[in-house]
Amino acid sequence: MDVVCCDFIGIGSNASAKTKMIDVVHLTDGSVVTGEIVEKIPNETIEIKTTDGGKLVTYPFDQIEKMDQVEVKFKSRTIATLFAAGPVSIGAPLPL
Repeated sequence: MDVVCCDFIGIGSNASAKTKMIDVVHLTDGSVVTGEIVEKIPNETIEIKTTDGGKLVTYPFDQIEKMDQVEVKFKSRTIATLFAAGPVSIGAPLPL
Protein backbone atom coordinates (compact mmCIF):
# COMPACT_ATOMS: atom_id res chain seq x y z
CA MET A 1 0.00 0.00 0.00
CA ASP A 2 1.33 3.45 -0.94
CA VAL A 3 1.00 6.46 1.34
CA VAL A 4 0.63 9.93 -0.12
CA CYS A 5 1.01 12.82 2.31
CA CYS A 6 -0.53 16.08 1.12
CA ASP A 7 0.90 18.72 3.42
CA PHE A 8 3.00 21.86 3.06
CA ILE A 9 6.45 21.73 4.67
CA GLY A 10 6.55 23.72 7.89
CA ILE A 11 2.78 24.06 8.32
CA GLY A 12 1.52 22.22 11.38
CA SER A 13 2.08 18.57 12.16
CA ASN A 14 0.62 15.34 10.86
CA ALA A 15 -1.23 14.89 14.18
CA SER A 16 -4.34 16.59 12.80
CA ALA A 17 -4.06 15.24 9.25
CA LYS A 18 -7.09 13.40 7.89
CA THR A 19 -6.61 10.03 6.23
CA LYS A 20 -8.72 8.49 3.49
CA MET A 21 -8.37 5.26 1.53
CA ILE A 22 -8.75 5.61 -2.24
CA ASP A 23 -9.33 2.60 -4.52
CA VAL A 24 -7.11 2.49 -7.61
CA VAL A 25 -8.21 0.29 -10.53
CA HIS A 26 -5.69 -0.43 -13.32
CA LEU A 27 -7.42 -1.40 -16.57
CA THR A 28 -5.98 -3.66 -19.28
CA ASP A 29 -5.94 -0.73 -21.76
CA GLY A 30 -3.50 1.15 -19.48
CA SER A 31 -6.08 3.49 -17.95
CA VAL A 32 -6.18 4.08 -14.20
CA VAL A 33 -9.45 4.86 -12.40
CA THR A 34 -9.50 6.22 -8.84
CA GLY A 35 -12.40 6.46 -6.44
CA GLU A 36 -14.38 4.23 -4.10
CA ILE A 37 -15.49 0.74 -5.11
CA VAL A 38 -19.16 0.61 -4.12
CA GLU A 39 -20.00 -2.84 -5.46
CA LYS A 40 -17.92 -5.87 -6.35
CA ILE A 41 -19.42 -9.01 -7.87
CA PRO A 42 -16.56 -11.55 -7.77
CA ASN A 43 -15.35 -12.63 -11.21
CA GLU A 44 -18.00 -10.45 -12.90
CA THR A 45 -17.96 -6.66 -12.36
CA ILE A 46 -16.99 -3.79 -10.08
CA GLU A 47 -18.76 -0.47 -9.75
CA ILE A 48 -16.61 2.50 -8.72
CA LYS A 49 -17.62 6.03 -7.71
CA THR A 50 -14.87 8.07 -9.34
CA THR A 51 -12.92 10.89 -7.70
CA ASP A 52 -13.38 13.09 -10.78
CA GLY A 53 -17.00 14.08 -10.36
CA GLY A 54 -18.36 11.13 -8.42
CA LYS A 55 -19.88 9.37 -11.41
CA LEU A 56 -20.60 5.64 -11.09
CA VAL A 57 -18.79 3.48 -13.63
CA THR A 58 -19.01 -0.32 -14.02
CA TYR A 59 -16.12 -2.44 -15.36
CA PRO A 60 -16.16 -6.17 -16.13
CA PHE A 61 -13.39 -8.17 -14.46
CA ASP A 62 -11.83 -9.07 -17.82
CA GLN A 63 -10.97 -5.37 -18.31
CA ILE A 64 -9.24 -5.10 -14.90
CA GLU A 65 -5.51 -5.75 -14.65
CA LYS A 66 -5.22 -5.09 -10.89
CA MET A 67 -6.80 -3.20 -7.98
CA ASP A 68 -4.98 -1.36 -5.18
CA GLN A 69 -5.78 0.97 -2.33
CA VAL A 70 -3.81 4.13 -1.55
CA GLU A 71 -3.84 5.93 1.78
CA VAL A 72 -4.08 9.71 1.32
CA LYS A 73 -3.30 12.08 4.20
CA PHE A 74 -4.30 15.73 3.91
CA LYS A 75 -4.93 18.81 6.02
CA SER A 76 -7.83 20.14 3.98
CA ARG A 77 -9.65 19.32 0.78
CA THR A 78 -8.01 22.28 -0.99
CA ILE A 79 -4.47 21.08 -0.22
CA ALA A 80 -5.29 17.50 -1.24
CA THR A 81 -6.80 18.74 -4.50
CA LEU A 82 -3.73 20.85 -5.29
CA PHE A 83 -1.35 17.98 -4.73
CA ALA A 84 -3.52 15.58 -6.73
CA ALA A 85 -3.26 18.01 -9.67
CA GLY A 86 0.53 17.69 -9.70
CA PRO A 87 3.46 19.88 -8.71
CA VAL A 88 2.50 23.45 -7.88
CA SER A 89 4.89 26.40 -7.91
CA ILE A 90 4.25 29.31 -5.56
CA GLY A 91 2.85 32.19 -7.64
CA ALA A 92 2.08 29.96 -10.64
CA PRO A 93 -1.51 29.78 -11.95
CA LEU A 94 -3.50 26.82 -10.70
CA PRO A 95 -4.05 23.96 -13.16
CA LEU A 96 -7.63 23.86 -14.44
